[in-house]
Amino acid sequence: MSKNTSTTPEDSLEELDLMIDNMETESQELEVKKILDGLKGVQEGRVVQGGVWVSYHSAKTTMEKICAALQQAGYHAGVFQNSNPPVTGTSPD
Repeated sequence: MSKNTSTTPEDSLEELDLMIDNMETESQELEVKKILDGLKGVQEGRVVQGGVWVSYHSAKTTMEKICAALQQAGYHAGVFQNSNPPVTGTSPD
């Protein structure tokens, strides 16, 4: 992933905390990390216990696209917290 942090107002860097209730093994954590690393616009993705923290460029991807990629791979991804707009405990479905 690119570590370039320059942004414009149209391309702000957002943060997203996702709960993934069916990510239970180390191999699943590695798969989720690989999915995040492969998404255009994701600056950084960190797997944490029971979920992930994602930093992404809003002009290149969205919370919905990130969740959809994880859900397409069979993971139950739900938003725990989103930096813009500030939202806690919602699901993009």
